[in-house]
Parts: sequence; structure tokens; C-alpha cells
Amino acid sequence: MHGLLRRIGWLDRTHAPDLRAAVRSVWSAHAFWNLVGLAALVWWALYWRYAILKWHVKGSPTTWYDPFAFLSLDFLHNFQAVNFWFAGGDPYRANFGDPIGRKLCYPPIVLVFFFWCKLLPVGKAIAVWTVALGAFATLGGVAAWGARRALGLSPVPVFFAVAAIVCSGPASYALERGNYDLLLVPYLLLAAWGLRRSGWRWDLLVGYALAAAICLKIYPGLLLAAPFALRRWRALGCTTAFVALLLSFQPHNLPIFEANLRELTTLHEVDTLPAAPPMIHSIPWGWKATWEGTRLGVLAKIPGPVAAGAIIGSLLAWVSLGLYRCRDPRAAILPFLLWTLAAATFVPKVANDYNLVFLPMAMLAVWDRRDPLPVHAGLALACLVLQPVGFAMSHSVIFGFKILGLMLTAYCLACRLRELRESTPTDPADRATEGFHAG
Repeated sequence: MHGLLRRIGWLDRTHAPDLRAAVRSVWSAHAFWNLVGLAALVWWALYWRYAILKWHVKGSPTTWYDPFAFLSLDFLHNFQAVNFWFAGGDPYRANFGDPIGRKLCYPPIVLVFFFWCKLLPVGKAIAVWTVALGAFATLGGVAAWGARRALGLSPVPVFFAVAAIVCSGPASYALERGNYDLLLVPYLLLAAWGLRRSGWRWDLLVGYALAAAICLKIYPGLLLAAPFALRRWRALGCTTAFVALLLSFQPHNLPIFEANLRELTTLHEVDTLPAAPPMIHSIPWGWKATWEGTRLGVLAKIPGPVAAGAIIGSLLAWVSLGLYRCRDPRAAILPFLLWTLAAATFVPKVANDYNLVFLPMAMLAVWDRRDPLPVHAGLALACLVLQPVGFAMSHSVIFGFKILGLMLTAYCLACRLRELRESTPTDPADRATEGFHAG
């Protein structure tokens, strides 16, 4: 018990494991922030218990996002589609009972992942799914905290770290809408686990995990940069094979899915709005409105997709090169995957903040006290718009702070990769990591 308390920070390692030492160390800064985090987690659990019981999020006017009239709007989209499908209908071509009349806008394989919705009534299904999303967010927070420890960064109290993730604006938005981006967290962890090891079975695991993430949400396709930068060609091949296998489910519905998604996207035309709403972080959407009418208005002439490709592409190339140069990059694989997934969410034309939850996870994994003061200031500004409580601020500034957070997190990740490269022995006689890149 004393060993567990010391591990999570309740006991100071310098004190003897007795009751008096425990009482003294409770007043340490580390233990204080653990208490703050634990209190936040208790409040968070009670808050979402109320939301599940009442089927509505209370205190909605105070959030960045605009909560819907009832809980789990996007989950009900999948719930209704699966039940319609089991009843013999085709949710891609018929009205399947979506709460706001949308057509099915997710890949066909999603029907398989949500088959369990047929087994539960709607109320219990919403409760199970909301709890599952909370568990995935918690898992991501713990994993990011563990990756931070593996990189040897300054210690952060575990309860405070997890609370920072699950109480963030993106995580709160994900639980309110019930969208399944957080379902990617366990697949991301499986991919990181496999990429830290070599051999065929691990390449198969990586292939399945990355393929599942890609086929569920499409934008995780940028995660292919990881096996490429690590020179894990078998894992890359396995990913391609699994993607083809998963897409072979109802291939005739893939064109209809694409058409439905395009139709939904056209409902969010940039020209009809003065700026991207505060809960949107799409570069193709927000680019023109951000620069138009400013001294740098010439940048508004750059097409949004081109700007997204230039910004995200250059950042991804930078951190991928750092990963490529590491002799033993295993400690940085999960932070790299988290950051890459966060970066990928800026690329689609419509990107709601519930899929931005990977950015605070990446920040937690790589941000360290050794970073320069401007980095701390910039990431603090990003944290202003990553917490759930909204306040008066220009939509363009909100959008800019999110991009700033992504860029500075990329800088922190590049610094951690450089530190790994400089601390790894380069003696040819050192065979500790031989064969890692070859897989």
C-alpha cells in the first residue's frame, strides 16, 4: 500500500513509509494537486451521472460548444442506423430515424462496431456509451501521463493529469454529443504497443489497430506516418491489407457513404458564416475568415485546403524526421501518434472539437518545464480554449490559439525526440535496439 501511495505521489519518496510521513507529505505541492485532481474527477463523475439520468447537459450556456436539446445526438445516429439495419433496412438509402433527419454519414464498418446497440434499449445504450467514452478519455489521460514518465519529464500528479484530460472542452463535447472519436484511443495504444516491439505478430497487431482507426474515422490516415518514419515496412503492409479487408464490408455502400458525407459537409459552407464557430477547428473552414479584413488579408486568397496541407504537412514532416533519426524512439511513439492524430483533425472541411481531444493528450505527454518561456505562454493560451468554460473572444482568435497549440506541441515533441537522439548510445557495439526499425 505504501508503495502504491509513493508511486502516485501521495507519499514523498524521501520520507519513511510511516503514518507521520504520510501526514506531512499530504501537504506537499505534488499531493495538493493530486487532491485537486481527485476532487475534479469526483465532480466530473457526478456531473455526467446527472447528465445520463436527465438525458441533458446542465449549465449549457457556459460552454464553448452549443449543447443539443438531449444527450448523445451523434450516438443516436449510429444507434438508429444499426437497429434499422438489423430490421432489414438500408440506412444509407432510407430514412432510418436519425433525430435530426441526417443520412448515414459513417463508413459501413461502423455498423459492425456498433452491433451491440441492438441488444440494449436506447436509455441503457446511451448510459453504457457515455460511460465508455469517459473510460476511453481516462485511459488516454493515463497513457499520456505514462508516456511523460517514460520520456523522463518533470513529474505531474496522476489524478491532476487525468482530470485535465477528461474535464477538457473537447472531452466534454465528445461525451455530450456521443461521437465515437474517443473509440480510437484503445487502437492508438495497441498501435503504440506493437510499434515498440519487433516481429510479425506485432506488425499484425499494428496493422489491425491502425486500419481500424483509419476505417472508423478516415482522418487517422495520417497515422501511416508512424510505421513509415520507423521503417516498419511489414507493419505498413499489414495496415494496408487490413484496411482493404475492413473496407470490403458492404463495398457497394462506400460511394453512397461518400455522397452522404459530402452532402452533410455542404451544410457547413464557409461563405455563409462570418467565421468558424468556436467549436470548429477545421483549417479549410476557418482559414479565409481568419485573415479576411486584416492587414494580412492577402493570406485569405490561399485556398483553405492548400493552407491545411502546407501547415499540417510541414509539421508532420518535421516531427516524422525526428522520429526517423532516433535510434531507439520507443518512448516517443505514443506521443507521436497522439500528436499526429490531433493534427489530422485540422484537415477535414468540418472538424468539431470533440475530435480535438487528442491535442491535450499530446500536450500532457510532451510539454515540460525545460521548454522556453514563449512556449509556456503559447500553450497556456491554447489551454484557454481547450477548457470547457466559454467566454467572450473572437472566433478567429479561438481558432488561432488552437493552431498555435498544435504547432507548439509539435515543437515540444521535436525537442523530446532530439533529446532521445542525443541520449541514445551510438556505439556500433551496442545491439540493444538492433532490429527494431526493421520490424
